[in-house]
Amino acid sequence: VETSTTPSTTPQCEFQCIAGHQPTITISDYGLFDPECEPCPVGTYKDAVGNYACDGVCPSPTSTETYEGTATGLTQESDCDPTCKAGYYENPPGSEICEKTPAGKYKPTIGDAEGPDCPPPGVGETYATTSPGLTAVGQCDPVCAQGYFEDGEDNCV
Repeated sequence: VETSTTPSTTPQCEFQCIAGHQPTITISDYGLFDPECEPCPVGTYKDAVGNYACDGVCPSPTSTETYEGTATGLTQESDCDPTCKAGYYENPPGSEICEKTPAGKYKPTIGDAEGPDCPPPGVGETYATTSPGLTAVGQCDPVCAQGYFEDGEDNCV
């Protein structure tokens, strides 16, 4: 964009950030201001060219979703795409519905995938009745299967 201070002066370049970016100013080694643009932070967007902050705010995610780890530099609200929190996965895939990971699985990271299986249970143990939504392998704690009981030493007999 070219601007001029008066009609008779030579036009000069005006620094502008593109959509999806906001200005940031650093001081150069020579003490001069060095304008730059950075992508809009996670959970925000900016739909026009200009030297102003990313003022669009993505809609609040549900209690099972987060914008953490999602794209930066968004240019419109429709680009806002939350992902599932740890312990949740998208079910069915592509539905944008986050559910707790099923019993026998855990999911320590954000994202839409289901997560890995817990380690195989021992003889007489099962994960069938354990809590869904685990976020760490250390939470995989099998219980005695039907017809078995704990012998007091963490063994199902």
